[in-house]
Amino acid sequence: MSNVLERYYQLVIKDKKYLEEYILSKSTENAMLDSIKRQIEEFFVWRKANSYEELEKIAHSEDAVELLRFSDYYSEEMCNLLEEHLNIDFQELDEDKFDDLLSDNNLQKIAEDNDTPKQLKDCIMLEMESRAICNEMYEYIMQNKEKKEEQPKLDFREVKKCAIFVHYSINDSKRSEEKKNRLIKFCKDVLETDNYEIFIEIGSFLKDREIFDGMLKRFESGEFSHLVVTDVGQIYKLSYDIQKAQDLTNKIQALNVTTICVDEKMFIEGKEGLLKEMDDLEEIDTI
Repeated sequence: MSNVLERYYQLVIKDKKYLEEYILSKSTENAMLDSIKRQIEEFFVWRKANSYEELEKIAHSEDAVELLRFSDYYSEEMCNLLEEHLNIDFQELDEDKFDDLLSDNNLQKIAEDNDTPKQLKDCIMLEMESRAICNEMYEYIMQNKEKKEEQPKLDFREVKKCAIFVHYSINDSKRSEEKKNRLIKFCKDVLETDNYEIFIEIGSFLKDREIFDGMLKRFESGEFSHLVVTDVGQIYKLSYDIQKAQDLTNKIQALNVTTICVDEKMFIEGKEGLLKEMDDLEEIDTI
């Protein structure tokens, strides 16, 4: 758990409380309240985070930089409340007076003053906290972006030869043909290769698997670099025997063959034995 994200999430919780107490509570009509809530979530991405996990997901998405608007939001909110409380117009202040008014020391004094309304006090504390955490969040986002850019991209174009494997427990030629054609399309459109061979196995996993065993035998010779299936259950049905399924998967990995599970958007890379997501392959969505 990231310390920066944890402290940011604690700020999100305070933000929700602030909204409930000072913004949403002012609306008495349910229809209006629902409309306000929808707008709040639509325009401010941090308010979509109802858990730490959801915040973490946002922080690693393309919308991550929107999290930095938290500080801007409370800076504007605080200024509006200060103008009302102090009965001044910020536009009439020169730059030095404006800076003095919004300095940390002066804001702290205002927050500690007994005559200061509770909403303004709460807003000042949120603004000061958000200013600090958003600076740290910026560094977190930039570091995460650099790591993502440095991470080597999977180059599925370096394909030696693909084994397309289709299994059905009963002879259903129509469904088998549809599945086979989807996997061929994947090889051509995503892996950018016409160098593939199709293996179709009909029958129970519990009976003789001549087609599958013959394919594994050819894997041993190094003829194939990739195995393409719709899902990992095509190798062996997990509900039958999860250990056997894992053993077969490990055997394929040990032969340095990368298994791609097209429908699950996952792959199991040879030797590493890691189940990874393929979200970076936009083309897969067209399959």
